[in-house]
Amino acid sequence: QPWGVATGKGKMIYVHWLKQTGQPDLFLPGVKKRIKKATLLSDGTNLKFRQKQDGIYIMTKNIPFDVFNTIIQLETQ
Repeated sequence: QPWGVATGKGKMIYVHWLKQTGQPDLFLPGVKKRIKKATLLSDGTNLKFRQKQDGIYIMTKNIPFDVFNTIIQLETQ
C-alpha cells in the first residue's frame, strides 16, 4: 500500500504505517478476519476503525505519526 505494509502472527495483524498520504484513514484491502480491537502499539491507545466487506479502514486523525515506523496492532477473533 502507499502508506506502508502489514504483517501478521497468530491472531494479530501489525500495520506498519511508514508514509503519510494525506488521507483520513489507512485502508487494508481484503481483510476477512473479524477485527476485535485496534491499538497503537507504542502506548496502547485504542483506535477507531471500520470493517467493511472490502477491508479495514483505520482512522488516523490525531494519531501521533512516527517518521520511522508507526505500528498499529489489530486483534482478530
